[in-house]
Amino acid sequence: MDKEKAIMEVLYSKYGSILEKYGYKPNKAKNKYSIKTKNNLSEVSFLFSKRSNILHLVYSYIDLKAGKLHIDIENQIHIEEGENALKFLRPTFIITDWKDIFTLYGYDYREMLGWFTLIETIEQLEEKTKNTFPQALEIIIDLDEKFKTLDGILDVLWKKNSLNEYMDVYDAINILVISKLKSEENLLESYQNIITCSQYKSLPENGQQEITKYFNTLEKI
Repeated sequence: MDKEKAIMEVLYSKYGSILEKYGYKPNKAKNKYSIKTKNNLSEVSFLFSKRSNILHLVYSYIDLKAGKLHIDIENQIHIEEGENALKFLRPTFIITDWKDIFTLYGYDYREMLGWFTLIETIEQLEEKTKNTFPQALEIIIDLDEKFKTLDGILDVLWKKNSLNEYMDVYDAINILVISKLKSEENLLESYQNIITCSQYKSLPENGQQEITKYFNTLEKI
């Protein structure tokens, strides 16, 4: 059996049922699980590179209104700058690096290494994921619940960014987008909170300018 297919079969047998219990549906390859409603799209991906033998766990959440507003604003900026428009909705929250999220949920990320790990044999798979994947899936289910409200998304974005020296520019843009959906007053308040926090002040100038560019564009519409 193809190695990637064998890995996905093992992951499906051990973790697929957990995701399915909460409404996630696997694709044919069993490397992506998703829930789509009229309001949002959640995806959990088990990404395996045959070239490097790296297994990578990724979580993505799109609030459909926020995702559309985000890409509309981004395309408006791209057109003004002479760049091509993009078609796909932007995730409202995405985890490719789990360090901050594990920390936020009280785990020592240094002990949670299975989210991005070398898998050379099927026998290694269970050993390398057993202390990471169950906890990660619990977090995903909790995030899905929190993200049912705009305030819940904002709360997680702010808390995640409070852990670091630098603000994540992509997260800051999503904070502004979600705040715009709430009200103009919330947009202005969030922007003021962003530009006065230490994480923003630690950003290089181009990062600060990118955030301000999105704020100014959101303010115009």
